[in-house]
Amino acid sequence: MKKILSVLILILLTIVSCGGKHATQKDFENTMASLQKGNVSSLVGNDKETAEALMLFTDAYKKITYKINKVTVNDNESILNVTMKSPVLTGVMQEVQKKSMQNLDKLMGKSGKELEEESKKIFSEVISQKLNSPDLKYNEETFDVIYTKKGNTWELNSERNNKFMKLLTLGFDVF
Repeated sequence: MKKILSVLILILLTIVSCGGKHATQKDFENTMASLQKGNVSSLVGNDKETAEALMLFTDAYKKITYKINKVTVNDNESILNVTMKSPVLTGVMQEVQKKSMQNLDKLMGKSGKELEEESKKIFSEVISQKLNSPDLKYNEETFDVIYTKKGNTWELNSERNNKFMKLLTLGFDVF
């Protein structure tokens, strides 16, 4: 009787564990959660420059919403059909340039580090203004996010995820 009970429990555990989320869905959800929490270092590792750049967009990433509609796994490919809505920040660079030109006299004679800090400050202000504007536009699309299996791990296929990358860059073409 104990053997039968043990086998039933093992089968039940197998069925329950198979009914969970696929590794690629978990990875996608973890990536989005990290972006929305501002924990970009877990995504870029030791690349401090990229981490600092992404930190400027933390408030924008908090406004991204998404829904995973379907997960399809075929051999070495996993396809997540996702509907995502993200703010569009086009025109920010022009605003930053305009504001920098208006403050040109304040920037003259400053060191490279001071100029960099002032530029980040202006950039953050412009993004904040844009995100808090009642005219903020959103881009909403349904698309496939494609992962490819490499060995025992699933990797986001950057060459086949243009729509996903476009939404994550919030309308910027600089990345």
